[in-house]
Amino acid sequence: MVVKLSKAEKKVRYDKKLCSLLDEYEKVLIAGADNVGSNQLQSICRGLRGDSVLLMGKNTLIRRCIRFHTEKTDNKDFLNLLPLLVGNVGLIFTKGDLKEVSEEVAKVKYSKDILSYLEDLWLNDECQYNGSMLDVFLVTDQ
Repeated sequence: MVVKLSKAEKKVRYDKKLCSLLDEYEKVLIAGADNVGSNQLQSICRGLRGDSVLLMGKNTLIRRCIRFHTEKTDNKDFLNLLPLLVGNVGLIFTKGDLKEVSEEVAKVKYSKDILSYLEDLWLNDECQYNGSMLDVFLVTDQ
């Protein structure tokens, strides 16, 4: 018979997992997860296997864990993540190149038509590129 964990036990287990990931990986990519289905998330995890880990969770719990971790380790670098934890987001911990990881996520998250359209805009200098296909913003004349 499987023992069901209480909410407090689940939070402690999540905290340990997040702290171990913060200790192990030096790079974190924040990916928006709005309108992303479970099959897409599964495909993203499959594509990231090997050098990256995707972690989803409650933003408040993630903020709390990061604050406690920075107090324990005196590593203030992860505090820069806190303002970015807004809405449905996932943390992708990686040891590889951030651009390659973000392009792998973008392959799954966006359809090929949208990717080719964004690529055409990017090549024609009609948009700004912020280092990842997830962060492409169109430039408008205003």
